Amino acid sequence: MAGSTEWRVAWIPVVTPPNAWPDVSGAGGAGAAAALTEVLLESEAMPEMIPEAIPDANIGDALAQSIIQGNIVGEGTIVLPVRYEGMERFLTLFMADQSFVAGGTDIGETVGTARNHIMVFQPSNTGFFGTLVIDKSLDGTIVWEYSAAKISQINLTHNNGKLMFTPTLIPTHCERESVINTDTELDLITPPTTTLLALFNHLIVRIAEVTGSEGNLLAADDICVTNATLNVNRNLTGIPDSCNAGEVGEPETDGLPEGTLVLSIADYGPTIDAIILEAQKRQPGSEPKNFKAQLIWVGKDITGSDSATGRGTGGINTYEVVVELPSLQVSAAPANAGGPGARVPVEVTFQITTPTVAGNGTEWTWSTAGTDPFRIRNINESELDFSV
Repeated sequence: MAGSTEWRVAWIPVVTPPNAWPDVSGAGGAGAAAALTEVLLESEAMPEMIPEAIPDANIGDALAQSIIQGNIVGEGTIVLPVRYEGMERFLTLFMADQSFVAGGTDIGETVGTARNHIMVFQPSNTGFFGTLVIDKSLDGTIVWEYSAAKISQINLTHNNGKLMFTPTLIPTHCERESVINTDTELDLITPPTTTLLALFNHLIVRIAEVTGSEGNLLAADDICVTNATLNVNRNLTGIPDSCNAGEVGEPETDGLPEGTLVLSIADYGPTIDAIILEAQKRQPGSEPKNFKAQLIWVGKDITGSDSATGRGTGGINTYEVVVELPSLQVSAAPANAGGPGARVPVEVTFQITTPTVAGNGTEWTWSTAGTDPFRIRNINESELDFSV
């Protein structure tokens, strides 16, 4: 796409009840664009979803005069810079958790409310989907409406000092001339409150071996990284099921996710030395060590002015996106890190697993053995002390 200023894009969460996964006509699944539903995209790779159905008269083929059911790959991605407000509308649908702390709101944005969203990964996200609407400004009238889209994968990437978010969406279909979302509806969309559009450009990574007595992660557990990538996949298929009456089934796979955390590390130090040594001496069949980590993205509001929200009494608001991973295992690390000819930064990859024991420390009481591979917190007006 040419730029977010030329396209109008809305994302409208739809959570059951009362809506169900729609049939191919779009009934029951599309939400209408309205104020505060606008999102700003850096790029998009959503499929056109036009099946190749080319009839061959020589063998008696005929083009079906009805909607082709199933087996149409509809998986695509959008890329957007992470802001404090609006991100929870995507994350809630992926995490399938609306258990926000007291004082928080649901997936919609209520201007002027301090929201501290806490989302623990749930094994099933049945009924959690949204409507993606894109006006590509081709002739001022055609709107691309993906009337039901599940989030099958998320990618959080910290690169060049900015946090970017890439969700992978599985829609039922793309409707070009929707009766629900038109230019009239898209004229109503607005971005979230300006004072809450925090850009997250500072990353703190804390990591330690799980010993059963390490407790909360502290500033002493900080490591220096240049880049970080968190990728979590729900393993939903991009090809919907063919069902009766022209319907397609909701993609669903209950269970724990596949996920990786990749860190580019430029400063070795004792913790990183221990992690790389662990990778080097691992043998097939050996019991790997477990680590736990916090990724803390910190950002200020973009206006630089006071805001009426949050816990503070004045000054520029500070926000956090915190990802807590209670159980990580090293899956890849350089063999010669720290030795002759070593290059920096080095790249270490961790596999996200489920904890074998309940988390210890007050910040980890949410973690239960055998479940809860990670959680995400969006925190309004952080009081975290950090230095750049």
